[in-house]
Amino acid sequence: MFLCLKSLKYRLMIKFLIEKEFKQLFRNSFLPKLIFIFPCMIMILMPWAANLEIKNINLNIVDNDHSVLSRRLVDKIGASTYFRLTALPDTYDEALLAIEAGSADVVLEIPRDFEKDWVKGEAPRLLVAANAVNGTKGSLGGSYLSSIISDYTRELGSESSSQGLAGKPLSGWTSLRRTFTTPR
Repeated sequence: MFLCLKSLKYRLMIKFLIEKEFKQLFRNSFLPKLIFIFPCMIMILMPWAANLEIKNINLNIVDNDHSVLSRRLVDKIGASTYFRLTALPDTYDEALLAIEAGSADVVLEIPRDFEKDWVKGEAPRLLVAANAVNGTKGSLGGSYLSSIISDYTRELGSESSSQGLAGKPLSGWTSLRRTFTTPR
């Protein structure tokens, strides 16, 4: 019973406070304008002020193939505005050390026989390892990298069909395996 009366008392207080605030709002001629104009200005101006794209993602590429196809992929990724190629380490372990040191956010490993597998019609596999400490930068970097690789896949598909090259129909000729690493 006591709790119900206390609860009723608080409800009445809140009702009176809300009523007082609305009276105050309509007495002042500036506040209703502010309540309407301020959210509208934010909706108009914020898309130009706030950009949710992440650029200058530090990328290490481990190219174990050193073929023409892998070199073109590295060049296409390097031409992107999203990535900054920080190093081309010789091994995957060196690239992971760069992630642990904080000089790389994402690592792309191109396997041996990348071009040979594609010419034979097999699906080459690429490894994308992202830094899990900065999850947003790592996951967006992996997504941007996947998009660039998909675009590269379409380019190779159009080239192979026009030149009569061997190779699998390029729907999914690269399969990405993503791993998220954390420093030890």
